[in-house]
Amino acid sequence: MATVYGDTFNFGLMDHRISEKVFENYDLKLDYGRTTPALIIFDSGKAYPSMPNNLSAPKLSDFISNYKEGSCQFCPQPIKPPQSELGLYLEYAKNTVSKNDYYYDAYNYMQDNFNDTWVHLNLVQPNFGPQVGRKIIGQRLIFWIIVPTVLNGLVVFYLTARCICSCLCGDSNSHSIKNTKKTSTQVAASAR
Repeated sequence: MATVYGDTFNFGLMDHRISEKVFENYDLKLDYGRTTPALIIFDSGKAYPSMPNNLSAPKLSDFISNYKEGSCQFCPQPIKPPQSELGLYLEYAKNTVSKNDYYYDAYNYMQDNFNDTWVHLNLVQPNFGPQVGRKIIGQRLIFWIIVPTVLNGLVVFYLTARCICSCLCGDSNSHSIKNTKKTSTQVAASAR
């Protein structure tokens, strides 16, 4: 490839195991899990991963000459810096959440029962459809659904516990206000 496209592209090789912090940034579906090589073209701040079946010479040539409109996976994807040790776990979580059976069941239910509705066509399919890619789906499920649900649940729990505590224990704020008024009145009387 370097002899044919040497003036057009710079080529580099990346080991999947050693370069996991870079590789996990991109939404790639490979044949046989992660054992086949992946071809990613980086251009103008975007990543263009090829389809897993582009490993023959004619298919590679077609992809390289027409990577923006050709057979590209979830393209274009933004170029991201390598992940840190901690950030790598977020990438794992995106994959795990998007592969969850609950997501598949909910999406298939929406597609079977609400396929031609405005909600499915304008909200569900463009944001959570398989054409978006599992990394984006996982990120949206985590930050648009799971985190707000957990935080709202914690706020409701806190407010409920506070209400129950104030009903059962009495309102401690009103007692402290009365005690401070008595104390300041007593101080003023003793100062005279």
